[in-house]
Amino acid sequence: MIAAYHFNADYPKYRGGSGYHLPIQRLFFHSLLKADLRGQHFKLYADDLLVSEFLTRAESREGLLRVLLGYRIQGWNWLNDDAFSSAVVSARIYVVAIEYWRQLPFKAVVWEDLGHRGTIVDDTDTFENAERKARLTEYLSEHLVRLADDILLRIEDLHEALSDQLYTALRGFQLFETNEDLAQSALSCRRFLTTLADCLYPPRDEPVNGRKVGKEQ
Repeated sequence: MIAAYHFNADYPKYRGGSGYHLPIQRLFFHSLLKADLRGQHFKLYADDLLVSEFLTRAESREGLLRVLLGYRIQGWNWLNDDAFSSAVVSARIYVVAIEYWRQLPFKAVVWEDLGHRGTIVDDTDTFENAERKARLTEYLSEHLVRLADDILLRIEDLHEALSDQLYTALRGFQLFETNEDLAQSALSCRRFLTTLADCLYPPRDEPVNGRKVGKEQ
């Protein structure tokens, strides 16, 4: 999930000799440090909202506002359209975006040269592409929800213990605080997979194609 915070950089509070970005970043990180973020991981993006090229003509301004305000993720209605529209065309907007990860997808941090990716000379870094990515997130969420419902319906018919084992595994992973919690969650996952395998292909005493397929295997 990515949440973007838009700051009016012309607000007197953010003016100073160090520039507006440092006071805003200081405010943002101070809020993060006060929160309980144990076991949570974030990737941060920060820069000006580059919209000056869209403000020269009324038509381009309207197109910009349609891109910024026209798409709504279901349940997200926290934006004041009138105030935001006025600020975009009359003030500098500084954006701090935070991408939330429940678990880091890597084991170490190393230097990576991204070239011009994500900069003002990146042709793919456009509002249109950002909107497509947002819609893709919604499409995936809808399809995965239907897939999850289908899985639950099927496992309930296979064995009464499957749903309990899956619930225990996912709840443990969602609430884990220690390595032991993760080990217990992994054990529940293993029990779920073992039960599922036994339902789909029951153990047999006789080898199949030269392989043992008994209860221990």
